[in-house]
Amino acid sequence: MIGLFADECVRADPIAALRHAGFDVRLLDDDQRAARDEDVLATANALRRVPITEDKDFGEPTIRFRRRAMGIVLLRIDWRGGSDGVRAIADRLWTVSHRPAGNYTTVGPAGIRFAPLPAAL
Repeated sequence: MIGLFADECVRADPIAALRHAGFDVRLLDDDQRAARDEDVLATANALRRVPITEDKDFGEPTIRFRRRAMGIVLLRIDWRGGSDGVRAIADRLWTVSHRPAGNYTTVGPAGIRFAPLPAAL
């Protein structure tokens, strides 16, 4: 299974839900807060982990500038669903836990979408 690397945009509830679902989630270090997306991506690559974020612009350096990445997971959470919605998203991602590597994966209330990254590691 892939390891995940959560950037500063991911709230505590999804991290806890992902860990509860069985994912190995590592957090961005405090000294990396406000780091550029390219730097977060470089750290995730060095750790051989897939970055996970709630920032929809995070994937731009990878797609537009063809930066290499293990994969990217974008969480699109409807916070009105509360913790049940967050757990449902974590459980949904768990069912396809092998797929985020090499893909731009969008996980939301409506389901999961995969798009191959142009420069996957």
